[in-house]
Amino acid sequence: MPPLKHLPWLLPLAALGAASPSSARADAGEPAPAPLPEAGVQLSVDPSAEGPWRMELLNNGPAPVRILADARLLWFEVITAPEPSSAARKGARAQAFPRGKIPVCRPPAELRPEGEFERRAILLRPGERYSEPFDPMLLCGASKLMAGLKPGAVIYPHYGYPDPPRKPWQKQPDLAALPPAPHVLDSVSEPRAIRPARGLEGGVLVLSRPPEAPAPAPAPAPSAPPAPTEGAPEPPPVVDERGPRLQVSATPLVDAHDRSGITVTVTLKNEGHRPALLHFRTDNLNFLVQTPEGTTVRCNQGDRGRSPVRDFFETLRPGGRRSTTIRLQEFCPFEAFDRPGVYRIQTRLDLHQSGDAYRLPALVSRENAEGVTRLRLRTGPRPYHWAPPRLVGAAPSPPAAGTEPPEEPSTSP
Repeated sequence: MPPLKHLPWLLPLAALGAASPSSARADAGEPAPAPLPEAGVQLSVDPSAEGPWRMELLNNGPAPVRILADARLLWFEVITAPEPSSAARKGARAQAFPRGKIPVCRPPAELRPEGEFERRAILLRPGERYSEPFDPMLLCGASKLMAGLKPGAVIYPHYGYPDPPRKPWQKQPDLAALPPAPHVLDSVSEPRAIRPARGLEGGVLVLSRPPEAPAPAPAPAPSAPPAPTEGAPEPPPVVDERGPRLQVSATPLVDAHDRSGITVTVTLKNEGHRPALLHFRTDNLNFLVQTPEGTTVRCNQGDRGRSPVRDFFETLRPGGRRSTTIRLQEFCPFEAFDRPGVYRIQTRLDLHQSGDAYRLPALVSRENAEGVTRLRLRTGPRPYHWAPPRLVGAAPSPPAAGTEPPEEPSTSP
């Protein structure tokens, strides 16, 4: 028998063991409760070579469920496409990752709907579904994984929250026990008719190349030029193909916490065979910003009233580059970046200051940057979603009096 001084410590432990439900069932000989059936909600992701991707949640289970409907709960395990083999290698080698160590694309903490659970909940009856478009940059940001989402990449889509890591010394989880919170879906009946879940897994995606356009028909063989006749139109002017030619490029991927941190680097390159004399200032640039709602905002500083300055003319040799970094908050109105999400920015160059006043052969040109800049903005004064989620094919509810009109619906029939 232990000494009396140890009894105060042993009594609470004995009471705890006696109050354990599993031990009570074992002593009573009662069978363990059967595990609840799975919800049967399927996750599918439809990638697109151009434009947004689409996420869909379909209730194929036997009972209605309450599910959090928000594309910001998506996360991907990504095996990027292999790079082309170099001359030193015989071929591209497949990437190998240990189990559970595949790189992950997941929205940052600022973008996750942690405080919007009640507003993003939706009830799905059997057979009903929810669909929402999203940009994969919302998950991956301006990372190497985003740049690797090319044909050949393998994606394992997940929705919700990963299971907490299990320590090596821990026992196998009890199938009858409920998974720890938070739950991305749950039953609507009491007692529960289905098992709640922390997350869902979708089918494996392998990005493929878009279908190629049919080859154009061969041009007919050139015939002898007709003899000039009186009153015939003049031939087109001769183009100097070896003259200076500007190519404009901008940062392809940008990740910013707020509007003050949005910067884009614009590069001018002379692709011609002769030097280019130009008068380039930052106000020669303008930007077309496509917001997450689909509206377009024009951003510029308005340089039409500025006269060219002799010292600002510069020469760009063949193959030479000229780069400058722009803070877009100095070009765009405040409301242009008032909502977190993915923006598309088209950069344009307008060189219209000629050197006639100084007898200089300056280049006059208007060019668009190759490709668009995709921006992931993490925070903003407006929420990511303004309207509550709704089922596919359901009519949007009218806005309440005195409130702003809701944004474009995030579902499509």
